[in-house]
Amino acid sequence: MLRFAQENIYDLSNIRFLEADTTDLPFQDNDFDIVLSFGIMHHIPNWLEALKEMGKVPKPEGYFIYADIIFPNWLAIIGKLFKHSYGITTIHDLSSFIEENTFSTIHSSLSKSLLGNHYEAVYQRKEL
Repeated sequence: MLRFAQENIYDLSNIRFLEADTTDLPFQDNDFDIVLSFGIMHHIPNWLEALKEMGKVPKPEGYFIYADIIFPNWLAIIGKLFKHSYGITTIHDLSSFIEENTFSTIHSSLSKSLLGNHYEAVYQRKEL
């Protein structure tokens, strides 16, 4: 995906793409106006550490945009029993993270289904 993006940015010189460990981002705290997590957290085993790291890089009053699968509580309980329970996040898990990490909710939407709910939200980092 990185190669595809790099090959298709055309003449946009102010855009760069890089691969990085989400739990150890190579950026300064308070460095970005907007941080986007789209459909990746359910692939990361230590997703909470990744969220914490991503939560550091938006500027005060910057935005964190999140869209991913949110599991119903009953399915999360079963899923977390497995050794490799990648990103089994519930709405409670995410809400607790947001409250503990100086964000306020600007918008959120939850589309429910039997096996996995789609959740999207826009959070704003509070002033330091």
